[in-house]
Amino acid sequence: MSGEYHEDAELKEHKHPNYFAVYIALAAITALITIIEMMSHNGIINVPRASLITIYLIFSISKAVLVAMFYMHLKYDSLLYTVLFGVPAIFAVVFFTLILI
Repeated sequence: MSGEYHEDAELKEHKHPNYFAVYIALAAITALITIIEMMSHNGIINVPRASLITIYLIFSISKAVLVAMFYMHLKYDSLLYTVLFGVPAIFAVVFFTLILI
């Protein structure tokens, strides 16, 4: 029985993501967050703090999604693993958002 599973697993080709492109995207998002914060702190841009926090949260969530999709291989795994990881993550975001309100 376990031999059949092993043979099936070998037949399934695993795609490898472009890790360098993901790294560049993560670095670019981090740079944007840093630049926006520095410009806001120095008075170059006048944006309400609540708006900045919303922007930072959106950037941070997008970075977390990139890491989960590519470095944790959730993009190429079964939908079950994505759901098992995604549902608790959504609950955590909702929970921490309610705490901050």
